[in-house]
Amino acid sequence: MKKNDYKYDLGVIGCGRMSGAIILELRKYKIIISDIDKQAFLIFEDKKNITQTSNNQEVVANAKYILIAVKPQLVKEALAGLDFSGKILISIMAGVSISSLKDMAKGAKGIVRVMPNINAIIGKSTNAVCFDGLTKSEEKFVWKLVNSFGLSVEISEDKMDIFTGLAGSGPAFVFKFIRGMIMAGIECGLSEEVAAQFVAKTLVGSAENIDIDTEDEFDTPLKGIRFWIDAVCSPNGTTIEGVKYLDQMNFEDIVKEAVLRSKKRSEELSKK
Repeated sequence: MKKNDYKYDLGVIGCGRMSGAIILELRKYKIIISDIDKQAFLIFEDKKNITQTSNNQEVVANAKYILIAVKPQLVKEALAGLDFSGKILISIMAGVSISSLKDMAKGAKGIVRVMPNINAIIGKSTNAVCFDGLTKSEEKFVWKLVNSFGLSVEISEDKMDIFTGLAGSGPAFVFKFIRGMIMAGIECGLSEEVAAQFVAKTLVGSAENIDIDTEDEFDTPLKGIRFWIDAVCSPNGTTIEGVKYLDQMNFEDIVKEAVLRSKKRSEELSKK
């Protein structure tokens, strides 16, 4: 069966928070979704491009490209008995390797691992992608799909665990940082709403100052970040006092360790 013969552009098995955010961004595509929890369908009720079912085989039979978005520990059960002959599997599950997916999805023509993050809900996810067994035209379709909800880059599978720690888990670390700053504003008399606005705008502006294109002013992004830290820290000023405390508490090492622990957990899931 050719791609144009399928009833849907994409099938989705598992409609949790992450896949739900992705599905809502894919407005140009006809999609069939499946989940054992009918409550998961509520956010799609008014979406005419989305068909709902509780039958995973119906999803697989009616689309060439199948997004697998169940919890990693449930994937074997979710895929059991399904016929993936000629299909392309797209997995957003942390720690589930391409080789494991091949074992579980018998007959699959190709596998794609995608690691998005929760910012997909506003179309600003950072996505790592790696391919196995796809033609150029199939890869092109997947690129269009993943670029619909963010910025996508291709990496080798052995780098997927560190990407998971940095960009997959990273938003939670950033949100913790934001929460701490908002709490400081509230403690000093600002309303929660005003403090949140100040912090969010500060964070966005600061992030945009990072010189990712190192051909310009700075040799490397880290040198650029060091420049901006020094630019804000006037001698004997206000900022330097806060930065001294962060350095005293080994703030950067704490953040690095949080990323590495998330990476380690991704590796553990792969082994399981």
